[in-house]
Amino acid sequence: MKKIRVLLSAILIFAALFYANSTLADEELNSLINDCAIVFEEVTEMPEKGIPENLLKDATGIAIFPSTIKGAFFLGGRYGEGVVSYRDSKTKKWSPPAFFTVKGLSFGWQVGGQAIDLIFVIPTERGFEGMLANKLNIGTNTALVAGPIGRNMEMGADIMLKGGIFTYSRAKGLFAGMGLKGLSIDEDKGANALYYGKELSARDILINSKVKATPKGKELIDTFTKHTK
Repeated sequence: MKKIRVLLSAILIFAALFYANSTLADEELNSLINDCAIVFEEVTEMPEKGIPENLLKDATGIAIFPSTIKGAFFLGGRYGEGVVSYRDSKTKKWSPPAFFTVKGLSFGWQVGGQAIDLIFVIPTERGFEGMLANKLNIGTNTALVAGPIGRNMEMGADIMLKGGIFTYSRAKGLFAGMGLKGLSIDEDKGANALYYGKELSARDILINSKVKATPKGKELIDTFTKHTK
């Protein structure tokens, strides 16, 4: 009988620790989603030198990595965690966010140890597929190119279709399009499983509609919708 009580106590303690760790993970991931929403909100509300409105209006996908830092978990380069969302071409609705990591040897201009916010705007389905497969800088549609600046800048259809993936950065209050080299974007399978409570591929979350948006995810979707109309 005593052994049973000890076993039950151990199970209860394990369950409590598991719940506490899961709750902490949810809080951290919700905080990351919130940071992404703040970065996007601030960048899109810049009076003149923001991302062109018509680029956002026609975007297929958006990726945001707030506060990428030098040398963190990735010796000699930068590392960051963030989210990606996909817009269905038929419904025009944004997907729940999927968690990704980004790392690279060179992020264009350098600012020492300063944290850099990265924003990727993906204009085409083909470019989005290339990002999902982590096949960046291979072919025109998946090339990472410095994004154009100016909210009212008009971009022709040929630029939108052939321009690749447009990249932007913000550091020390400065916002600019930025070329990237040696970059790798990978889905964070562990974070996605923790957040949605089951193992899922990024494609399941973004394209196959296998999950519903959480309250915090819905806030991010609302932010994207507001600024991409």
